Amino acid sequence: MLEFLATTPNLKSTHNGENLLKPADLIATMSSENSSRFLKLWGAIDTMTDAEFNLAFEPDNRSVSHHLQLVVAEYERWLGFLEGDIESLFDDHELTSNIKRQDLHRYWNSANQKFRNFFYKQSEADLHKHLDEINGPMWEALIHLMMRAEEHHNYIITILANLGKLPEVKRANRDLWQYRPETLPKIQPVGSMVR
Repeated sequence: MLEFLATTPNLKSTHNGENLLKPADLIATMSSENSSRFLKLWGAIDTMTDAEFNLAFEPDNRSVSHHLQLVVAEYERWLGFLEGDIESLFDDHELTSNIKRQDLHRYWNSANQKFRNFFYKQSEADLHKHLDEINGPMWEALIHLMMRAEEHHNYIITILANLGKLPEVKRANRDLWQYRPETLPKIQPVGSMVR
């Protein structure tokens, strides 16, 4: 019954030479998908009241506004760094509840476009250039940006679903250890949890 354990499988690699996925292809795909998900998300965000937009949720005490500010700040920090301003990597962006949704939408559009403009100007050699500050190639920093945006996207859809602004009760699981969509967790506004 378990004969396959005693035999060596005859596997052929499908990723050889020219067929390897290049970092540029991966970043282009991730960027496109990320932009598409956020554009769809903005439709749901636009249905929020100002109070809902700024309502902080446990456990991280952040609102939809805060998560969007963090996405924009991360783009600003890393793109500033990649364009030669080493100090921008250490900039600390303070979160606020005074930013208007329309302004934040505009900042997000600008940051997203700036990322795409920066990325498409890079050659393959540029993307593989070693950066001492991260002890790795530039393309790793660009993928980091996409992953951070995805992380905040997941927080935002969780908040929107708990406010009844999204019909989805599950989200696609991007964790390769899991193979099914996750049920969105139930979260509470800050201060409303029983201690």
